[in-house]
Amino acid sequence: MDGDFLKSTDAGTTWNKVNEDEIAAGVIAVDPVNSDIIYIGSAAGRILRSTDGGTHWISVSNADLNKIVSLAIDPVNPDILYSGVYFTGPDNFGVFKSTNSGEDWAYAGPHRTDVFVLTFTPGTSSSLYAGTFHGVFRYSHISPEMSLKQGETDIPDDGACDFGNVRIGDNKTVSFTIRNTGTETLTLNGTPAKIALSGADVSDFDVDDASIVSPVAPSAAASFTLTFTPSSEGLKSATVTIPNDDPDKNPYTFDISGNGTVRAVLTGESSGTVSTDSVKITVGGTDIVAYKYKLDSGTWSAEIPVATPISLTGLSDGSHTLYVIGKTSSGNWQPEADSTQAAWTVRTPPVVTTAPVTDITSVSAQCGGSVTAKDGYTVLSKGVCWNTSSPVNLSSSPHTDQGDGFGDLISTISGLTPNTTWYVRAYAQVRYGTAAADTVYGSQVSFTTTEATTALPGDADDDGDIDLNDAILVLQILSGTDTGDTVISTDADVNSDGVLGIPEAVYIMQVVSQQRETDI
Repeated sequence: MDGDFLKSTDAGTTWNKVNEDEIAAGVIAVDPVNSDIIYIGSAAGRILRSTDGGTHWISVSNADLNKIVSLAIDPVNPDILYSGVYFTGPDNFGVFKSTNSGEDWAYAGPHRTDVFVLTFTPGTSSSLYAGTFHGVFRYSHISPEMSLKQGETDIPDDGACDFGNVRIGDNKTVSFTIRNTGTETLTLNGTPAKIALSGADVSDFDVDDASIVSPVAPSAAASFTLTFTPSSEGLKSATVTIPNDDPDKNPYTFDISGNGTVRAVLTGESSGTVSTDSVKITVGGTDIVAYKYKLDSGTWSAEIPVATPISLTGLSDGSHTLYVIGKTSSGNWQPEADSTQAAWTVRTPPVVTTAPVTDITSVSAQCGGSVTAKDGYTVLSKGVCWNTSSPVNLSSSPHTDQGDGFGDLISTISGLTPNTTWYVRAYAQVRYGTAAADTVYGSQVSFTTTEATTALPGDADDDGDIDLNDAILVLQILSGTDTGDTVISTDADVNSDGVLGIPEAVYIMQVVSQQRETDI
């Protein structure tokens, strides 16, 4: 039954009528945020609102509602109202909802059920209870419900997200997903941008919300990204604000932070697989004045000025990682967890040595060396190469080929020019597994050929003189006597007929007895 609306301002001692005679009040509801805003509903299906504590009233309902017997205001978002309607005609009874202070209404259920009492769980809008002839109904999550994730991590309202260490000049982008876990559409109503940034370091952060489509349907999602680009070293922070119509989380805010770090820059660092067991690396970088380093799982070095390079020698075969942290002129160190790194693999080839040069003549010499065995390697060929220019290499120099395999090698170098300095070194073409072949050299040595000698006809033993020894050698050859290891010089053939015989023996005896001069 509708009646008058009375108001007391003295804790109920006295009461005054505040509604006009033509306005009958059946049920009232007071805004939980602003007590001057009051709603009354009547059996005639009218809903009126006062914004001055009941002094003046306006009709706000344009819906064809039946008898209104209960009203409830969302305790978090007072713009949302619910009305309980009793059956007096067609199907317009049950629970109705308005999201704009009673101007417009939409059916919210339960269908075709008289609702006499509506009440919320105190302090929250997550559950609305409706009292009916058929029992008490509870409606959970009857409004939009916004949640936020960064990957699989929940970011609560008033939460935080840390970008960690980011080097100055670099950036880090993180994706976020807004989800509507409620049963009504979620409106992201920020203007002009859906996502707003604020704070002292806002210029170091950037938001991209171009892909967001609002409103977000129940169980749907919308994504955006935040990028941290530190302009200077040190901790940076900002606040992210997401205006929305979630009654419990408007606006949705969380803090973001990141640490701008300095970065040491390396020059001359190795990478991939290298065949040398030493490396020299220069350390630099913007405002970097000193550094520390460690190799593999070793300990950090003492502080070193950037003018001094890192010099590593005698590295073992295998993988190596160098870690470097820089220090700025203000004394700030690059975090160890964000060190500058260089990684490479050392695979030194078999050792090749060059032997001393021996038996040097005006046109030839003898040289050799050795190739030391090493696991995983195969020797395809080995020998020596030589040239008159340094350094000597296989591709542009004469060379010998002493076959494959590890071990020693001896080579005769021929075709040399007299009285000339030559450079020579041993080589080996090797292969590791199925990798491409590589050429490894021993140390380079030099030698000088002797001056050319003038041919002396009749000098059978090539000792530079014509004497009885030469005559005896020729006579031994004529008689078929074995001359042993003595090498007969071609200079003994005085008439160039290719045969050592009587003419050579006569010529030698005449020279020895001084009956004639030599033919040179």
